[in-house]
Amino acid sequence: MVTYDSLRADHCGHLGYERDTTPHLDALAEEGMSFPRAIAPASRTNPSMAGTLTGEPMVARDRVADPSYSSQHLARHGTLAEELSESGYTTGAFNPNAYASRHYGFDRGFDHFEDFLFSTDWYQEIFQNHLSDSTLYTLIRNFRNYLRREEAFKTWDRYIDQIEEWVTAQSEPFFLWVFSLDTHFPHLTPRGHRKWSSLFQQYYYNWRCNQLIDEMDPDLSQKEIQKIVDIYDDSIRFGDVLLYEL
Repeated sequence: MVTYDSLRADHCGHLGYERDTTPHLDALAEEGMSFPRAIAPASRTNPSMAGTLTGEPMVARDRVADPSYSSQHLARHGTLAEELSESGYTTGAFNPNAYASRHYGFDRGFDHFEDFLFSTDWYQEIFQNHLSDSTLYTLIRNFRNYLRREEAFKTWDRYIDQIEEWVTAQSEPFFLWVFSLDTHFPHLTPRGHRKWSSLFQQYYYNWRCNQLIDEMDPDLSQKEIQKIVDIYDDSIRFGDVLLYEL
């Protein structure tokens, strides 16, 4: 099961989009079944994925409250991974989305659950030991993550080798869940996968989007809107390659 965060249906080729953003997804849709009117259980990651993995939507109170309600929801209703595990499947997940991490109970039923939250390096050790509760630590961490696409911004090409290693070690039947953040803001597509945008365009318009993120009616020209669409479409095309690699 592959989940894409923030992927618009109207930007997928098999659903009528004019750009070739999703060639591998389109091929799967042609061979299998596509549900063009499917609607996510919620607008935010945490309740949406809790509903997806249990088949039961979270109630309105839980959707707008503390995301830790998802732990209770997952435990109350049971998850797809738990059902498959009880049926003899080995279960694994690779998921860089912090709002669907083990912290919120999403590891239930998984024999292997990689959420990339606890990897460390010299930078993290120094700043966690001395500045972990400071605003400076938060700013530095967010800026570093933004530039390197680490932790919450980790792209599929940074962990595909781990996925392949896990799959190779398994005997059938097994269930694999991969949660891709490549289509989520910020849209920073690697050089070899850019078709409609440039590196400068990506950094500039991600910065512009960040400025306007809380505005309901941002003042953008048609040219600016198209540039933002360009960087988004490139991120979709890059994310689509994950399906080919899998």
